Amino acid sequence: MRRKHALPIALLLGAAAAAVLVAVGRTVALGASATPAAVPQARIAERERALDRYEAQLKRELEGQPPKLPAVPERVSSETRAAAPPPVVYVRPKPVIVTTHRSGSDDDYDREDHDDSQQQGGDDGAGWDD
Repeated sequence: MRRKHALPIALLLGAAAAAVLVAVGRTVALGASATPAAVPQARIAERERALDRYEAQLKRELEGQPPKLPAVPERVSSETRAAAPPPVVYVRPKPVIVTTHRSGSDDDYDREDHDDSQQQGGDDGAGWDD
């Protein structure tokens, strides 16, 4: 870094640090001056009475009879099981393998002895058979 760049960068960092200090100071001052909200005692007493009524209702419900359970279904007979359709079982088909036989082997191919102009089928010599 050149010296002419060092001074402006140092000044910008100092200004940023000063801005942070001012922001922190204002935040702390706001938190210290905040007072808890004053709630009238009548409102607190009203909420306590409502909570007491709800608590009494819950206790009454707990002391009462539990709700009736649904009826248990009858046992399934063997006749019903026999009448049910059998489950579907998926069976994968066997893979189809196609084998193509070619005459000769790739080792017998010699590019120097082979003339591309006599080749049939329009192969340009850039396929798998090279």
